[in-house]
Amino acid sequence: MAGSPAQGVVDRRNRVFGYKNMYVCAGSVIAANRGVNPSLAICTLTERAMSYIPTAAQTAWNETAYLGPGEMPMSEPKTQEVKSGRRSSRRAALAIVAIAFAAAAIFVSIRVYRIWSANERLQPDLINTDLINPPPQRPAPEPPGHPVILRTIHLRPSEQRHLLDGNFTLVRRMSDITEPCKDIFESSFLAFSGSPAPKQFARFADPGQDFQSTDFVLRDLPFRRLVFAGLGTKTCFVHYEMGGQIGPPTGCLAIIDYRHKKTVWVGERRKPLRSFKALRTILAGGHFENFYGGVC
Repeated sequence: MAGSPAQGVVDRRNRVFGYKNMYVCAGSVIAANRGVNPSLAICTLTERAMSYIPTAAQTAWNETAYLGPGEMPMSEPKTQEVKSGRRSSRRAALAIVAIAFAAAAIFVSIRVYRIWSANERLQPDLINTDLINPPPQRPAPEPPGHPVILRTIHLRPSEQRHLLDGNFTLVRRMSDITEPCKDIFESSFLAFSGSPAPKQFARFADPGQDFQSTDFVLRDLPFRRLVFAGLGTKTCFVHYEMGGQIGPPTGCLAIIDYRHKKTVWVGERRKPLRSFKALRTILAGGHFENFYGGVC
């Protein structure tokens, strides 16, 4: 949708430039990604475009221009045809409204199911397992949507500058991270309620493995993927990608202090970094965001 043929295909009334009586009423006329299902927006645009089309009763036809030899013009339009046109317009409007309500109902049902599913997975088991033979335990898959979060921890740029000082041994698999570092890191994740999250929900993919890289959620894939981690004598760090959102994955960095047994700093940036040298340079320059309320 644009103001001229040089800028787009249809005008503000959904009319195709250069083609008489041709309309396009679809998601393709929306100029940007709205981030949600566009069904209701499409229905709204369609209703608006239809409102500009005059009814048969409002159209003044020049009948004399189409009369043959000896034919007389009609004194008045046929009432039945006018009523029929009105009925057709009403039916079309009702059909559009019904489609809009159906699309909204489907969308709401999906959201309710995902929220219910997530809550069910986080509820304690109410079945008496002493009376049955439980199957072998497997790590619980993540429910739809981010099940756990790691909030950013704010520090001044002068305090961030020295967080990665010293020597680190780089590893590129989650299984190669030492247990003290991994235990402290995983225990830092929270549920959305603010309570400590079960460790099985803080799942990570290794580099090259599939994960929830976009907002199109697939079951049983983790929302985070390791880029690399560093193991030092006093601290360790984990640099990873976080998906499950519109746009490319975010780059996150968490720094863990062995002595205090806690994650001392968490920051995020627009995209992950692929080398330790670049990571250290960007952190020293204060280019990681760590404002209160950020999520990794």
